[in-house]
Amino acid sequence: MKRKLILFFLLINLSVFIIEAQSFINSDDILVNGYSKKISGFDFNYHSCIPGLRESILIRATGGKDFMEWETDPVISSNSNKNVTFIWVAALGSSPGNARMDLITDKNHHFTFFTDGNPSWTLTADDGSSLSFNSIMVDQYGDLHGYMILRIPAVKIKKGDVVKIKVTGGNSNLTSWYMTYKEFFILEKGLMPEYLLTINLFQI
Repeated sequence: MKRKLILFFLLINLSVFIIEAQSFINSDDILVNGYSKKISGFDFNYHSCIPGLRESILIRATGGKDFMEWETDPVISSNSNKNVTFIWVAALGSSPGNARMDLITDKNHHFTFFTDGNPSWTLTADDGSSLSFNSIMVDQYGDLHGYMILRIPAVKIKKGDVVKIKVTGGNSNLTSWYMTYKEFFILEKGLMPEYLLTINLFQI
């Protein structure tokens, strides 16, 4: 019964994601699962915007040395007219204060974002890449839960490439935090969610 209830609530949440996704995923996106394997970081257990999904990696903006690192799935296809778009479940805790976070990749991308309570934002780089956060849930503590999206122009990345992503908390002397959740559904063949979306779930 518990398993059925979790799946029921997941399907409800998934339908919300599909509706929301239409506003921040488009036909120029070749979708890739943005989390595949942890490299380093502090494991944490916390609720997310997907019922039942709790396993995450956590960093705080205390002394500027707290970081996490993980790998994405391999890029499954390439089209020079599109973006390779990595998407993963994330959360931001801003109640202790506005703190800096830095995201870098092994493909020479660098984005700085803040735990400022903004539920939706996009950062752009000179090479045409971008990092976005889209919150679909605010919990009882004011934490923002949703999806992080990293877009890289397909001409700058090859089929089969795996991207390493590292996020470091700023030297803000704050307990403000960022989380990447450790499991996610697989977006098969890079198609948009409204066409095809299958689930490779956390273990229930």
